[in-house]
Amino acid sequence: MPTPPEPTEELRQAVWSQMQQEQRRPRGRAQRAPQPAHQYAVQQFAPTNQMSAPQQQQQQQLPAKQTSGVAAFIGCLVVIGFFVLVAVSILGAIFS
Repeated sequence: MPTPPEPTEELRQAVWSQMQQEQRRPRGRAQRAPQPAHQYAVQQFAPTNQMSAPQQQQQQQLPAKQTSGVAAFIGCLVVIGFFVLVAVSILGAIFS
């Protein structure tokens, strides 16, 4: 298993300042302006599955809005299909 590169002092300072900034920021506030260039280095070494709360909310809300109609339509088709299957099996048992 490859070992990750040793973080530089500049990278550590960037991570530390980012953590302090996150702690000071109110929770209900809108997302920040674009991040400076040194933040890219911090995100490059950060795990991809860990995001800040506003980013997670935005990522969860966008696909839900786009696919909710399709999911409801498919769900209705499954339920109607189940009822048709039950009706056919009952009618088959009665008239056989």
